[in-house]
Amino acid sequence: MDVIESLASKCRVATAQDGVLNSECAYTFHSPYTSPKGIVVNLWTFVGSVEELALPHDGDAGLFVRIAKSRVEKTVPEKEESCEETALSKKVTKLGVGVEGGFAREDEKFETVCSYSIVAMARAGGSCAVTAEVPYNEDSKSALPTGVCLSADSVIVHSGMAVVIDLAAWELDDVPKPVSKYAADLPFVDNGVAVSPDPN
Repeated sequence: MDVIESLASKCRVATAQDGVLNSECAYTFHSPYTSPKGIVVNLWTFVGSVEELALPHDGDAGLFVRIAKSRVEKTVPEKEESCEETALSKKVTKLGVGVEGGFAREDEKFETVCSYSIVAMARAGGSCAVTAEVPYNEDSKSALPTGVCLSADSVIVHSGMAVVIDLAAWELDDVPKPVSKYAADLPFVDNGVAVSPDPN
């Protein structure tokens, strides 16, 4: 805990304008789902990465929030029905997803279990080592410094870079296309040849 308190000054709170990579590693294709360790997000730069690539230079140290997610199949509660009734209720009668009598949606089949922890890491001898790790939940928040908690919460609830990039793409479509000054006076010459819409 002393290590985390000593590194608390290396945290900042992510705002809506900050780019936070909390859904995948910046260097590899790892995501919080790919391994039990998940990814670690730097609480100063907001760059997510795998643990081995978290600190680039020897002598570096920093605080990270570890984000690990897993998909667990939901258990269906047992009902007092006969076997024939359950077989009929599970039978698909409509071609549709998430409708009555259709196929179950992905979020109905699986539940996402998220685990978070505050990780203090240092790089020495060419490899990153975890010096302290504290599970991050409602019970452990009171033992952590306030700045660390605010920074971790802002990273966890941030929408992430993927959503920001998608929204920016939609905003670009709303910008009116400029009309070239050369296209305004372009003459149209009718050559008398009509192209038929029939492809044959």
